[in-house]
Formats: sequence, C-alpha cells, structure tokens
Amino acid sequence: EQVKVKLVIANGEGWADAENVIATLTTEDDRISILDNTITFDDPIPAGNSTFTLIDHFLLYSFSNAQLGNVPFTVHIQAGASEPYYEIDVDISVSLSLNQYGFPIEGVSIKSSPLIADLDNNSLGEIYFGSEDDNMYGYMMAGIPLSGFPFEAGDKIQSSPATGDVDGDGNNEIVFGSHDGKLYILSTNGNQELAYSQSGFIIGSPALGDLDGDSDLEIVFTTQNGTSGKLYAIHHTGEDMDGFPVDLDEKMVVGAALGDLEGDGFLDIVVTTYEDNIYAINSDGSIKSGFPYVASHRFRSPATLVDLDGDNDLEIVAGNDDGNLYILHHDGTVMTTYDVGNDIRGGISVADINDDGSNELLFVGYDDKIHIWNPTTESELDGWPYDMGNNALSCPVTADLDNDGDLEIVTAMKSGTIYIFHHDGSIYNNFPYTVSGNIETTLAIGKLDTDDDYEIVFGTTSGLHVIDIKSESGERDSWKLHRGNMMRTGLYNTTLTSTNPKDQIVPAKFSVSQNYPNPFNPTTKIEIQLAETNNLIVSIFDVTGRLINTLVNNKLEAGLYSVEWNGKDQNGRLIPTGVYIVKVVSGKNNHNQKIAFVK
Repeated sequence: EQVKVKLVIANGEGWADAENVIATLTTEDDRISILDNTITFDDPIPAGNSTFTLIDHFLLYSFSNAQLGNVPFTVHIQAGASEPYYEIDVDISVSLSLNQYGFPIEGVSIKSSPLIADLDNNSLGEIYFGSEDDNMYGYMMAGIPLSGFPFEAGDKIQSSPATGDVDGDGNNEIVFGSHDGKLYILSTNGNQELAYSQSGFIIGSPALGDLDGDSDLEIVFTTQNGTSGKLYAIHHTGEDMDGFPVDLDEKMVVGAALGDLEGDGFLDIVVTTYEDNIYAINSDGSIKSGFPYVASHRFRSPATLVDLDGDNDLEIVAGNDDGNLYILHHDGTVMTTYDVGNDIRGGISVADINDDGSNELLFVGYDDKIHIWNPTTESELDGWPYDMGNNALSCPVTADLDNDGDLEIVTAMKSGTIYIFHHDGSIYNNFPYTVSGNIETTLAIGKLDTDDDYEIVFGTTSGLHVIDIKSESGERDSWKLHRGNMMRTGLYNTTLTSTNPKDQIVPAKFSVSQNYPNPFNPTTKIEIQLAETNNLIVSIFDVTGRLINTLVNNKLEAGLYSVEWNGKDQNGRLIPTGVYIVKVVSGKNNHNQKIAFVK
C-alpha cells in the first residue's frame, strides 16, 4: 500500500528566516520502499513559525508481507541561501499498522455488532453501532462523527442496528432496540421517528421484512422479561400487527430470522429461546405445525435460514449451549445434526467455501474452534476445524479480501484476537491480530472509502476498531455482517454472479442476453457483458415499478457474468405468477427487459 507523509518543520525563536529548506528521507528498513524521498519548502520559514507543504510529500510503499510495527527513518534537513548550509539529521518513525486512519475510537464499550451502510448515498460507507453507555453512534471515514449522532436512548444498546426503508418514503431508516424496552426508528440524520415501548429488554437485533404484502417493511423483534419473553411484529407507525405480540413465555436473547419457509409466498418468523426451543411462526402470529422443536439445551445463538438440499424451501439452522447444531426442514423434521461438544455462539453463516456447489455452515463457540461443516456430506472441510485456543462469540463472516476469487473467513476470539483465514485454512498475512478489550459480537466487512479494499469493523469492550485490509478486494457476494444482510433477517440468499474475467477476452461492448428459460420456474439466468470495470446493478421490478429484488450491486471487472434469479423477492418469498422487469445498469449503460414467471 502507498502512503503520503507530510512533514511539519518549525524554525525556533531568535533564528534567522530559514530559506531553501530541503528535507530528504532515508531508511535501511526493507519493509518500506521510498518512492519519493524529497520535500522542498519553496517559501522561507520565519523565526518562531512552523509550516508544511500543501502539495509536496514523501511517498512510501509498504510491502504486502511487511511485519507490523514502527519503521525508523532519518530526515536530513538542509537550509540556507549559500554555503555553508545549515544541516541536521532527525530520527523519526512511522507506524506500520492495520488501523484505518482515525481509528480506533476508545473509551466506549460495545456489545452491538456494527452496521456498515451508505445511508446518505455519497458512495462512502458509514458505521452505526450501539453501546453500553446508552448511545447509538454513527461515524464516517477518518473517525468523524455523523451529524445528529450519537443518539441517546434510555438504557444500554446491545441490539445490533438494522436498516431498510420501513415507511416506503425512499429513504432507509435505522432500527434497533434497547434495555429500556423501546424499539427505536431513527432517520439517517439521527432524528427519532418512533420509540415503541413494552416491558422487556430488547437484546437481539430486529429483523425487517414485508410480512403483510403492503410494500413497506414490518419490524420483528424478541424480548426478555425475567424468565419470559414475547415476539413482536409492528408496523413503522408503532401499531402491532394482527396476531402480535406472541407470548411464548420463554425469554429470547437473540433476534428472529425471516424467510418464506415452504415457498407459499408468505414470510415466516423463526426464533430460538433460552428454554431450549425453536419456534416457526406464521405472519399471522400462529405457531406452525411441527413446532416448537425441543432441543437438548438453551439457545444463545439465532437461527439461520437457507435452502441446503435444493428443494426450493428453507432449512432452519441453529446451535445451542450443548454444542448441538440442528438442521431442520421447514416442517420441523430433522435433516441432520452435528455435536461439537460445547456452546455454539454468535450465529451460523453460510458459504460455499470450496466452490463445489454445496454450501457449508460456519460457526464458532466455546470449544475454541472455528468450524466449516458441510451438512450434505456431514463432514468438516479439509483443513478444518481450526483450534484458535480460546472461546469465541463472533459468527464467522466472509469476503474475497485479496481478489483471488476465493472467500476469506474472518472471526475473533472473545479475548480480543482477530483471525483471518484463507479458504484452505491457512492464515492470512499479519494475522492473528490482537487488540485491547473483549470482542463479544460479530465483525462486519465493508467499504468506508474509495480505495478498492475492504475494511473490517468491530467493537470491543474498550472501543471501536477499523482494520484496513491492504489488498485490492474481490466483489464476490458473501455473508459479510451479523445476520447476513442489513435487514438482519438471517436469510442466506443464493442469487449470485459468477465469472472468471481474468481468463476471458474483454468484451467489446456492453450487452445483456435474453433470460433463459423464459417463461421460467424455478430459476432463470441472464448473461451480461461488461466492456469496462464499473458498478453493476441488476434489479427486478413488477409492472407497477415496485422493487422486488436487487440481485447484484457491486463494482465488477470487465468480463462475462451470469446472473441467476430464483423467482424470490428480497425477503426470500416466492413471487406470484406474472410479468416482471429486469433492469441492468452499469455506468451510462441501461437495459430493461421483460421476463415471465409461472408457478
């Protein structure tokens, strides 16, 4: 990575004006290459003043395998209009660190998983998180607080914020709960739009989804009130949905999952409880047939929903404090189980780590290991599990951090050590990496700036940290944050792009194929040719112009891409039979075409 270094030079009181000042930088440290070693100060520096150059700078390059720490340099300063010149050598050091500029932010205890989202549409990500000091914080790059934040709630916030357009006004809102028993909706400038009150703690993340088909998002959350708890589903106005709250009389310390379990076009709710149960609940508040499923012990990890067997309905995945991982079919019957012997915590993410077309389940817990387990073969992948040596509460998240086409896996030990693995179990360069404080929530991967690499954002009991990954990122879709998406539904959406542009001839022009098959059921594909690197957005709309799903929203290299759609909306519900519009946008290129879905 390249970095520009400015130099401030002061001229002491009682000296003559410093003229023709030239600074030259040297080092014997082989971790750094100096690409530009000279700064020239064109203007004299008066006695008693200091200055720096606006444009000129040292330019340094750090090698990808460089060991972290301080790098010693010598700055040779020469000044004077003629010989003999004033000359002096000054030793300085530059910290070679993984920290993003402006971070960490210390002095705040965080047990809420951060959200990375561009809510002000300026192409730069912001960070939102709750804290033990009762505040919801918002920061932008360089550690600058967002206008309107922090927002002060009535008690500590361990609920991880969700975001979505809950009121259908075209702008996303921020939704979270607090120990004060309130469910808050904030605008992006920190203004309170709703504070829904009830009597229990809200610890888990709220989940957002269109439960009643009215084209706006309802808010689903769980509560703990002593040894009991309720499941709530409310409108953005604060009104309860019909059939809610559901009094399960069991406390819930993690959030709900949302998805269309059996493909009937209606969202279902799945919750895990402290009293050993997994519930599946219809959108009218009734408990589905076959539930609750009674497990061996309590749950402190939320459910994940994913189609693991390719039958177009969703399986329910959840791990409990006995170390049992349960995979249930949509009707509550058991697909398979896996016993790892100790608590499973933080949640379960999904990825096809070895690219064999079959999804694996990724999780950690109190057995000190990170597991990558395939429920179809009922086996761990080669090279896994990996023993980290301490327990963990951070669900593994994934991304192509180094643009090699493979997913890296990111997690952390509770004691404050972050691990990054390549897909084969080998350790990523400069990791593990240890920070102060405990890490008790899931890390988030996203982009805060425009430098084409990922940042890893996480909270500790000592502050907020942002690690800047130095490699150019790939743009593979993956599970990058707590609950898998910004609406915190816990639903794994398998609508992905696939290509290997490095092995292809770059297309001469932008083009989009007709989808095949058309009409379709259950899936259809379109081929897209990108003639240049650019953002690609592929969206599905109904004939009234209502957004149904966004299939792709990534910056991609030039090449040929295949995009598959499974006929489901952004909440995982099967859409009605009808004609839909697929819209493909890349730079100035814009393409619309009709597609037909038949049940």
